Amino acid sequence: MWRKTGSHFEKSIADYEEGATHEPAMQELLARYGVRDDINRRQRLALDEIKKTYPVLTAKMDDIIAFLRAGKQDDAVAVYHETAPLF
Repeated sequence: MWRKTGSHFEKSIADYEEGATHEPAMQELLARYGVRDDINRRQRLALDEIKKTYPVLTAKMDDIIAFLRAGKQDDAVAVYHETAPLF
């Protein structure tokens, strides 16, 4: 279940990177209001952060699920608590 959600998220990010803000009409409108460079920079920073942290999150989720499947709830909770502050 969680992997299906993860795949959907990854596809959504890929779709976003190719999304409407990259269309010439949108770029022209953003430039007209003097915000194109700032918005493009902010989007790039946000996407870079997602690409950096998402693999860490998915690895931790895999660990949590493995602990739960093995009946090690305390270990799963510990990994969750050490991971949650990162995000």
